[in-house]
Amino acid sequence: MKKLALLLLGILLGFLLCYFFFCKAAALTEEEGVPPKPKGAITSIEATKLSHGFDSRHAVIGEYIKANDNRSSWYSLDQINKFLAHAAYEAGTLNYTMDGVRIYVGAYAPGTNNGYTTMFMVPTGTPNRQEGSMLNLNLQGGGDIPGGGGLNYGGAGDPPNSNYPQ
Repeated sequence: MKKLALLLLGILLGFLLCYFFFCKAAALTEEEGVPPKPKGAITSIEATKLSHGFDSRHAVIGEYIKANDNRSSWYSLDQINKFLAHAAYEAGTLNYTMDGVRIYVGAYAPGTNNGYTTMFMVPTGTPNRQEGSMLNLNLQGGGDIPGGGGLNYGGAGDPPNSNYPQ
């Protein structure tokens, strides 16, 4: 009887510890209305380091085009939301399931938009297939969706060659 009481007490303590551990962990990540940080989120200090890490490349580009080149693109939240909705719709019409976006660095032709560097987004996804698969082994997401449009023409920095933060 004493062993049974100790076993029940141990189980009860285990449940209580698990309850408090998991409830506290959930409370820390989902505070009232605070969304959890996405994987890959960085601090402003890390963003500054990344931005300054591009300085030497930016200087080479500036020497090549003989001007202060663009370093950033700005898109309104409305513009991005509309792009994502349209890209998901377009992916469906192309028989793909959109799973993300890829951001490319591009450049305008000389004489167009000062030949500035630009950043543009294209949808990525996987083709819809009839045969099912229970495992998705592609951890990085799908490839670019052939025939899918992208999003460009964001606002340039102010001035265009300014570093993070602006």
